[in-house]
Amino acid sequence: MTGPGLCSRPGVVQPIAEPETDAEHRRAREAQSQYAPAEARALGTIAILGVIAILWIVAPVGTGVMLGTLLAFAMYPTCSALSRRTQRPRLVAVAVTVLMTLAVAGTVGFLMFLVVQQGVVAFSKWPRSLAPGGPADTIMVRLAGPLRVLHIEPSTIAGRLSGALGNAAAFLAGWATQIAGTVADAGVALLFMATTMYYVLRRWSSLGRLAERMMPINPRHTRRLMREIRRLGQAVLIGNFGTAAVQGIVAWIGYAIARVPQAMLLAALTAVASLVPAVGTMLVWVPVGIILLATGHGVAGAFLLIWGTVGITGFCDYVVRPRLVGGGETMSSWITLVALFGGIKAFGFVGIVLGPLLVGIALEALCIYERTRRFRLGLH
Repeated sequence: MTGPGLCSRPGVVQPIAEPETDAEHRRAREAQSQYAPAEARALGTIAILGVIAILWIVAPVGTGVMLGTLLAFAMYPTCSALSRRTQRPRLVAVAVTVLMTLAVAGTVGFLMFLVVQQGVVAFSKWPRSLAPGGPADTIMVRLAGPLRVLHIEPSTIAGRLSGALGNAAAFLAGWATQIAGTVADAGVALLFMATTMYYVLRRWSSLGRLAERMMPINPRHTRRLMREIRRLGQAVLIGNFGTAAVQGIVAWIGYAIARVPQAMLLAALTAVASLVPAVGTMLVWVPVGIILLATGHGVAGAFLLIWGTVGITGFCDYVVRPRLVGGGETMSSWITLVALFGGIKAFGFVGIVLGPLLVGIALEALCIYERTRRFRLGLH
């Protein structure tokens, strides 16, 4: 009897029959034989237009969707490890989503409370301090000599500061009355952030496979891009905002030791200023330290300037931030600065996150292109 893999006659080996191709591949070949010559380009154009339409529709709630996606990228390794340990991936995704949503809502709410509630109190006190004999008036008297050299009258500065601070207090008080609308917008953003985060955490693997099938490049390059997007999500979101929170706490400790009035408010402003490119937290603790020195509190002023340099800037930027971001290649300082300023100019405050993210993805795509082209050309 002759069969696959058996000799039909001595000395002659029949070839082994190849296994039958599965039904999916057969259907793919049949569909490919029916493609029109321009169908691939037409489908690609339709897909691009579909993506543009989706982005246009999602834009009004884009902040929440983007934050939820980046949080999912940042928390996916932790969520994946917990899922393997507990064998309850759905429960782990729900727990991680709820905890991160509460953390974001609590942090933003606390900062808003400090800035609005204590900011109104602080600004309302400043006009009195600018009155004759007040602390701010004392500073102006001491700076009278240098200011007159610049042809600036201290009384003019005091009057303008008093008017500006009064207007700022009125603005904060008026903004506090409109807090309901702000809370409603923040609630919508949190809702979309939470739902997006849960969806991405639960479907990360399937989303990765879908991207590999849809992207017209080698699946290995697609996986590399997905890893880079996940790393950038952790670096941009957890690195920037986590470091800002730590800097706010460290700054509060320094302000409390130096006995600076409104230490909690200044700490909140320091955390917010941490997101400002280039200067960052120095916008807050440097002026506070200089004011302490100018008002005769030399020890407290010197301590705060040293604390800001070593603790708020040095420790947080060079110890805390690298630990939060993790390993991996990072963009140069110049590229990061350009991405931050360009992102803010193009997208507003969201550009703090979106600018570095888009630039990082573009740089990774260029690196993949460079390596592929070098391989094809046989360059070393």
